[in-house]
Amino acid sequence: MEQTAKCSLHRIDDWLIVLKEHHILKSLGKEREAFEKSLELPAIPEMIFDQNSLSICFCQSNNMSEELDNEKTCKIVFNALDALKLVDPKNITIEVPFAKDWRESRANNVGDLVAHRPYDWTFTTPYAGTLSGLWDVSPASEGLDMDYLRRKDPIHFFINTTLYEDELGDNGVSILNIKFRAMSSGFFLLQRFFLRVDGGLLRVYDTRLQWRQNDW
Repeated sequence: MEQTAKCSLHRIDDWLIVLKEHHILKSLGKEREAFEKSLELPAIPEMIFDQNSLSICFCQSNNMSEELDNEKTCKIVFNALDALKLVDPKNITIEVPFAKDWRESRANNVGDLVAHRPYDWTFTTPYAGTLSGLWDVSPASEGLDMDYLRRKDPIHFFINTTLYEDELGDNGVSILNIKFRAMSSGFFLLQRFFLRVDGGLLRVYDTRLQWRQNDW
């Protein structure tokens, strides 16, 4: 019998934090096939936690299940599938240092130079979460409150979960990870895409969300 993702819920004022975690997506099977068909990529990361997700929901009602099922409820959800949908499926501008030498050494062997479909094999994504519900989004000049983040407020709970990871054929690492901490005074989320291509590139894309009690 197939196990479902473990789900944990946390309430912070009018916010409901929903964490779902499960094992790595299997390399074979219907779930794998369905996941791959949802993407345009010719290959996907080695380690995908397809059922891992973190949802931040604005939930003023005491009926949490009703709010979660309501399509009008304001939510920000972080998951692997939506993140990988933003990976470039047609172009790649990064090569490992020895790629050119490898091609030149096989220039006379046509069989070794079969054209492969180009795609961003580093799985770089500009993903910053998936919005749903009746949000009113507008630009703001105010940045993060760094003084607030440096405070030593007691942490009520902490989340550290991974959406996907790949070792790039032993040429580095690509990982999308989420950290979340909640205090009585608010919460802070950091989603980080980290990429290291050995001998070639270091890249970090951060998405940071902050809420404080006095933000209302």
